[in-house]
Amino acid sequence: MTLITDLHNRLMIILVGVVFFVARALYHILTTYSATNRRSIRVALTHHYHLEIVWTVLPALILITIAAPSFTLLYVVDRPCASDMTVKAIGHQ
Repeated sequence: MTLITDLHNRLMIILVGVVFFVARALYHILTTYSATNRRSIRVALTHHYHLEIVWTVLPALILITIAAPSFTLLYVVDRPCASDMTVKAIGHQ
């Protein structure tokens, strides 16, 4: 059971970090580009090549980081353990 709790703790740290990053980015966007904010804002995000690479690669890396330990856990949980008793159930329709 310790493998499951270790994986859970590591994933929670990653997910909390992602939630805080997204919440901070959302707050920044809402305060910067709100209708009440009358500042002159020049946005040059059209066809920004490097930004598109980052927001494609970063989520992929996060998913790979989460998937690698999950596959290990799936393999460990799927292994049959030695049993003391076997039950055979036969059903008739």
